[in-house]
Amino acid sequence: QTVTITANDGKGGISATTFALIVWDVPPTATFNAPSTVAPGDPISLSLTSPVDPSPVDTAAGFTYAFDCGTGSGYGAFVATNTASCPTTASGTRTVKGKVMDKDGSTESSAIVTIKSESFSLTGSMLTARSFHTATLLSSGKVLIAGGLDSTGKPLASGEVYDPVAKTFSATANNMPNKASGHTATLLPSGKVLIAGGGNSSAELYDPTTNTFSATGGMTSNRSFHTATLLPNGRVLIAGGSGNSGAAVATALLYDPPTASFISTGSMAFARERHTATLLPDGTVLITGGRNGTTAIASAEVYNPATGTFSTKGSMSTARFSHRAVLLTSGANSGKVLVEGGSNGTSDLATAEIYDPAVGTFSSTGSLAGAREAHTATLLNDGRVLVVAGVNGTIRLNTAELYAPANSGFIATGSLVTTPDSALGVRSSHTATLLSDGSVLVAGGIGSAGVSIASAERYNSGP
Repeated sequence: QTVTITANDGKGGISATTFALIVWDVPPTATFNAPSTVAPGDPISLSLTSPVDPSPVDTAAGFTYAFDCGTGSGYGAFVATNTASCPTTASGTRTVKGKVMDKDGSTESSAIVTIKSESFSLTGSMLTARSFHTATLLSSGKVLIAGGLDSTGKPLASGEVYDPVAKTFSATANNMPNKASGHTATLLPSGKVLIAGGGNSSAELYDPTTNTFSATGGMTSNRSFHTATLLPNGRVLIAGGSGNSGAAVATALLYDPPTASFISTGSMAFARERHTATLLPDGTVLITGGRNGTTAIASAEVYNPATGTFSTKGSMSTARFSHRAVLLTSGANSGKVLVEGGSNGTSDLATAEIYDPAVGTFSSTGSLAGAREAHTATLLNDGRVLVVAGVNGTIRLNTAELYAPANSGFIATGSLVTTPDSALGVRSSHTATLLSDGSVLVAGGIGSAGVSIASAERYNSGP
């Protein structure tokens, strides 16, 4: 601070001197950085930056930092690291704090962080009740709904398109050439959608520019509950499923868009259906679990497009089918695959595992709050995974959970809401599609009465 000394000799003579007085022995200060809002499961990232101390000796000696995540546990120990990451669970507010310290003491700063409330809300209902259908995000941001089983259990050939802005469903200009359920739908680089199988060997293309379906080259045999994965080269890998006799098959095909035809590729080591297929960062495809007859499978295989072959890659700790697998994009497990839920053929599962492509092995991670199969798992824009509804034994579910990569575990989030066709909003064998605005469209499925429903909801995960 500035100090002025004035001297008076009593005879009218006055002299004044001004100089800067620096007080060195004071606590340091720093800029406290905290987000105003985070999503449940995302960490609150805290930091103390630009520390200032008037004493060059103290500055040279360095500072230590401590943080309080606002959970009631108080401050952690003072350390040299000036950052902290605070896990979150339920929505609400947190008062977070930070201190910077040297030999002269510490200075505290604080901020209030809001953990967003995320929930489901009704949107327009589909024109037709359906389950075991597909939902594909189109390049326009709209969603194609195709096939499935109607409320009487009969397969459907109809399609409809959801407009997320108008929040309405409208019919496609025509039906698919063949009825399908348990089929796959894959968005191609051209913007068209390949519909394959579903109790038959046929395939169709949906063209969004004309809003119509047309036949394309057929597969060599019937398939349902198979997988379809778009490869980096633009082809689509069709793997496994139930064949002509209803038994699981090990064969695989490649759909080639330029020739509109299917060609054979290498077979899997194990016949399987109701398995998962996940495109890995290196362009290979991870196949996990499934079942052959009534036997659940624990093994995994990786398809290499360069060689057209499958190779076995260890086994999960638990055999499972009707489970879900998602490539993680954030946190310590980024680039790895989350495998969760499903059934082992005797009971439904709450366990989850992480597949590491670098070493080809599985390891356990946090479990779901409750067992579930015939559910959905959707990767959100921020790297979390939304798990919705399904069934546990004979009980259909309306609950939802979030896998938080920062915590390597699951946390509860809002439940589905009651709809006109399903008490408490329960549903299984539905679809969940990430929309362009970050929300998730949950459509159809089997409702509380045990039949297909038409209602739809959106999960608002915020920006």
